[in-house]
Amino acid sequence: MDIERVIANLPIYAAGGKPSQDTLRAYKRTGMYFINWLSQHGRNPDAPTEQDAAEYVAELYAANMKRDGVNQRIAGGRAFYRVASKIGEYTGDNPFEKIHGRISNPEDATTEFFTPDELKEIYTKCETDRERAIFLLMAIEGLRTIEVVRMQIKDYDRKNQRIRVHGKGDHDAWIYPSELTQDTLSNYIGTRVFGNVFVNDIDGSPLTREGVKYIVNRMLRRAGLKKRGASCHALRHSCGTNLYAVTKDLRLVQETLRHHSPQVTARYTHITNRRNVTNALTEG
Repeated sequence: MDIERVIANLPIYAAGGKPSQDTLRAYKRTGMYFINWLSQHGRNPDAPTEQDAAEYVAELYAANMKRDGVNQRIAGGRAFYRVASKIGEYTGDNPFEKIHGRISNPEDATTEFFTPDELKEIYTKCETDRERAIFLLMAIEGLRTIEVVRMQIKDYDRKNQRIRVHGKGDHDAWIYPSELTQDTLSNYIGTRVFGNVFVNDIDGSPLTREGVKYIVNRMLRRAGLKKRGASCHALRHSCGTNLYAVTKDLRLVQETLRHHSPQVTARYTHITNRRNVTNALTEG
């Protein structure tokens, strides 16, 4: 198998032909991890078996790799061999096709989130329309970091008061944001008519994931709420947690966060229930 040719074709076939740079790097990296593992164990990278993939994953778990890290390795390996097959570099069955990682247990959900009062405090510490827009899109509308990074000016349909969100796995969806989010976004965009919504203040280049994370961390520090595990994704989780706490409508949370599986959304019932029990105990 010509590994370099497979890597060169990842942008064409991976993620529906529209992978982000982060996705490309992840697929290349995780694909090569498996290739190297095969070589180190005397296996043939040109003819790996499902058993090889299963043993590889078992070793990752045995090394105490986190669930999300293992799932990323599985997805990367599957994508790597899928592309190799499409370009004729591999003719066997995809070794990862039937390999699945562990599903998260909602009872184990420990992701940081912010209460409504804490969100208000963070919002008051935002100093620019760019910061306010990023905060509102994540904490109120529930966008992921990559969805904020991908947002184009043309995705904001002011006439119909909606935003097209470019989600994970090339899944697009329309959301109907609050008036505050719309007004803030409009103020930030100003007279610009094309390109990325969120750009670097210095040279106008598109913000990266790292750039958004830097901005969010700066907001949290101003509010005195920066701690380990609390960053961009904590804002999205705050949206889901607080929405469920108010509505008790799991379906609404699933639609807002655009989860494909209700099992993923179910974590918010456990987070809210656990918080209610904790509050009852501390108040007693």
